[in-house]
Formats: sequence, C-alpha cells, structure tokens
Amino acid sequence: MKLRIITNVLLLCLSCLTLGGCWDSKELEGQYYIHSIGVDYVDEKYVVYGQIINFAGGGEDGDSGGTIGNQHENVSIAKGTGESVVAAIHNLYVSTQRRIYWGHLSSVVFHERVMGEAFKNVLDDFSRYYEIRPTLWMFITSDPVNEILGTFPVMQTSILYSFLGEPGESYEQSSRVQPIRKSRFEAELYEPGRTVSLPSVNIVRKKWYDPLDYGNNLSLNKAGFLTKDSYKGSLAGADINGLVYIDDEAGRNATILRKNDRPVVTEIVTDPKLKVVPEITGDSVAFSIELAVTATVIEITEEVDEQFLIENTEKVVEGHIRRTFEKGVEIGADIYNLSHSLYRKDPEKWREFTNEAGELELTKDLLTEINAEATIIHSGAEKLHLNKK
Repeated sequence: MKLRIITNVLLLCLSCLTLGGCWDSKELEGQYYIHSIGVDYVDEKYVVYGQIINFAGGGEDGDSGGTIGNQHENVSIAKGTGESVVAAIHNLYVSTQRRIYWGHLSSVVFHERVMGEAFKNVLDDFSRYYEIRPTLWMFITSDPVNEILGTFPVMQTSILYSFLGEPGESYEQSSRVQPIRKSRFEAELYEPGRTVSLPSVNIVRKKWYDPLDYGNNLSLNKAGFLTKDSYKGSLAGADINGLVYIDDEAGRNATILRKNDRPVVTEIVTDPKLKVVPEITGDSVAFSIELAVTATVIEITEEVDEQFLIENTEKVVEGHIRRTFEKGVEIGADIYNLSHSLYRKDPEKWREFTNEAGELELTKDLLTEINAEATIIHSGAEKLHLNKK
C-alpha cells in the first residue's frame, strides 16, 4: 500500500514537470502585432514605419486608441530611422513598450525612393528574419509612407481587410494592377529578361463621403516596373489599361465601346489569354501579340449588331495594349516581357539582341502587330437585343 502511494506521488510529480513547456509562452494581449511595414529613404537614412496592432487595446465601448473610424483594433504607427533597414527597425524597438511579433506581417510598402541600387539588399533583410513569412504582399508608393499606413478602410472595417491585408478581394471584382506576393515577386524578378510590375498604393482624397466629412482611402490605380538591375518608373490611370491582359486570372475589367464618339455599350472583359510571338529575321527581331478575351455586355444604350460588339471590343483591347506598351517604352520598361519571350524561344538569339542586363533596346516599332480575338458570352440577366441588319 505504501509502495503504491509513493509510486502515485512520483507519477504526479513527473506529470507536473512535463506541463511546464508553456510557462514561457507569450499571451495574446501581452504583445504588439505588426500588420504592415513601410520603408522610405530620406536624407541618406532609412526610415521604417510599422503599422502596429494591440488587440488588447480595443473594446466594446468603441475606443480605437486614437484611430478614428477603426474600432476593431488599437492601431498605431511607429517610426524608426537608421543607416540600414535593420538598424531602423531596432531604433523603432527603443520606444516600443511590448514585444513586437512579426509572424502576422501581411505587407510591405516601399517608397519609390527606395527602389534603387540598394533595393535588393532591403528585400534581403525581409528574407532573413525567421518570423517573417515569404507570402507578404508587395507594394510601392509615391505618397508619404506614414500617411499610407495611417489611412484606414472606410465604414469602420478592420485594417486586416484593407488593400494592405487582402488586395485580392478588390482585384477579383475590378482588375487593374495584379497584386503580387514576395515569393512570386522574387521568383519572377530573377528570370532572364523579366520585368516585374508592382502595384502602387496611393491615397485617394474625397472619394468616400459620410454624414460627417469626406474620408481618405487607398487606391491601386498605378504600377511600378523593375528588373533585377534597375527600377524603371511607374505609370497610372489609362496608361496601364493594357496591363490587365497579362494576367490570365484577371477577374473583371470594365470596357466601354463607342459609336460616333458616344459611349453605347459597357462590357466586362474577362479571361485574357495573351501570347507574345518573337519574329527573328536575319539580324533583327520584332514581336507580335496574340490575345483572346471573353466579354459580357452589362449596359447598352443603343441597338448594335453582334459584329459591332466583336470588332469594337477587339479594337479597344488592341488600343489598350498598344498604349501601355508605348508608355512603357517611354520609361524603358518592357511591360509585356518581350525580352523574356525571346529568351524562351531562342536563348542564343536573346544573348545577341540584348545588353548585359538582358534588356532589349525598346522602340515603339518593336511591337509590330496586336491581334485580339473577342468572344461575346452573354448579356447578364437580360436578353441582348441586337440589331440584325
């Protein structure tokens, strides 16, 4: 009997020892969580801004910790400066009163000033720390980085569902600039002859209105272009209308057809299938683009025939592609990756026609033909009344 009691006591003691593995764990409310980080370069120093969430700071009383219009989290923007990104982050730590956890970092925003020779070193810094995942969303901006991180979603939506947290939701509904994760960005960047596009996030003012005032919001209507060796610059608005056709997973792209310079049809163009065809003739090379799209008519103000829809859809799409290509030529950006297409077809000719950086000499004549083929699927919930003349 005594032996059994002693044995049970020993087993109880051993059990208590095995339960000690979580004693040094951190409680949820005991840490700060960094959701997005911005990097700038000012006066020869790196400036890092952290969008930091303290889930313990919010409550049912609507106290937002100074963040108006965002009642779901207590959000603050922290700032650090240094001669490197890592030094700037550690400078940020100096004024932080709790441990910052990086495992939930969703995105990084680089000011265009950072997109120079040191950019790859900055990118490498985000690859070395074990808490940071390779699935970060990547953005650039020309606006003040602290203002970007300090602009919160409208209608009191959590910042977790902003462009900096979930850009794919908006892209599926209205495709402009394809969001890109860090892992994919790095994989494409180091492909021979590749030009990668990065969505540029910018502040839109007086776009949303509530009964109290106009509010600022974020917009993705601009893109920056870079190769592994240099940043080419950015384009915005109508100049990037052709960019969406690169992505065969693009969701919805509103397109207007005109008749006698009047808008008569609005379509949603989807499912683009773009192919770049290199054409080598002796000591020269040129390119053509073949594209297939589908379209759905969602608005029609004047009777037109099916031929009008097909021909004008193809004409508008071809115009979008041509304009974006030529605007890319102006900043030295090979937006449709003509160089990479040549590399895949004939690596030897690619080496012959490109410079040491693997870039072609871009001219507007380099892209000779654009052939689009449009298929009209349906007209939504209503029948399409076509003029059958």
